[in-house]
Amino acid sequence: MTAISKMMLLVLFLNNTTLSAQTTLKQKAFFNDTSIIPVTFSTDMGNLTSGKIKDGKQPGRFTATFNEQKMTGKVIVNTRGKMRKSICFIPPLKIDFLKDSGSFWGPLKTLKLVSPCESNPNYEQLLVKEYLVYKMYNVLTDLSFKVRLLQLTYEDEKGKKKPITQYAFFLEDEDQMAKRNQCISIENNKYLTDATDYNQITLTCIFEYMIGNTDWSVPNNHNIRLIRSKKDSFAKPIAVPYDFDYSGIVNAPYATPDPELEIQYVTERLYRGFPRKMEQLEPIIQKFKDKKADILAVVNNCMLLKPYDKKEMISYLEEFYKQIDKPSTVKTIFMDRARTQ
Repeated sequence: MTAISKMMLLVLFLNNTTLSAQTTLKQKAFFNDTSIIPVTFSTDMGNLTSGKIKDGKQPGRFTATFNEQKMTGKVIVNTRGKMRKSICFIPPLKIDFLKDSGSFWGPLKTLKLVSPCESNPNYEQLLVKEYLVYKMYNVLTDLSFKVRLLQLTYEDEKGKKKPITQYAFFLEDEDQMAKRNQCISIENNKYLTDATDYNQITLTCIFEYMIGNTDWSVPNNHNIRLIRSKKDSFAKPIAVPYDFDYSGIVNAPYATPDPELEIQYVTERLYRGFPRKMEQLEPIIQKFKDKKADILAVVNNCMLLKPYDKKEMISYLEEFYKQIDKPSTVKTIFMDRARTQ
């Protein structure tokens, strides 16, 4: 075999390998990638924005370019959520990628799609803020949902509405998140807050306090998912939080606290965890301190945030760090003023 023949075979091999990589999508790798994907989502936008979707579902198509190769696939769109579905221009969506269709997107299975509530730059900034909250929690623990940012163009398949392009993000599939942590999902079971893994729920409660979020509940399965170790059937469930748009650090104009909590604004922090002893708090508080630079970097390194929004987020976080620097304040917040029921 000549040198030229060998070279031609090598090029053919590399092309086939590249094509194989382009036509195979793995959910784990998809969420490990931090690049922003330009995606076009085609569907009946009239139905989607008017709330007339039959049975909460309608067909659509997702298209993106990977390594200069255009990949498209049919999807089923499901509306989800309660509050945002009633007040937002584009409701929260769940995208079923029809894994049995053999399409490029199929391995992603079903993902939640988080979009701005309204089609304007201010709401897009809120979307970026919520995306960054997920990234902050990723810094603290692998027992967390990963997210992938998109530059998403909504395209009306009937051609009656102008395309809308804005940032959005996918939320990692719950089963994939559990599998990544050698766990399984727990469905339709209610647990008391402190019946879950003690250290992890303490971390979660302090994190929710850091971001100013009271819109969650373990017993009510509200914005919390539960997973359990595959290897230890007696292990306590692990609480994994999600959906942070009602947090003070995001400060969405539609977000209001529960009146029973007796706080006026979502920006007012209120600890919703149960009391802990100081020796239980100290290692978890120290983890927040150790990760401070990384958490602040999540915000500071984001080029999509306007300077004012970035400054506001950093200021909100710094306020939390001033509080946990004082043992007396830690005792007051996480012990004396902790919930009792």
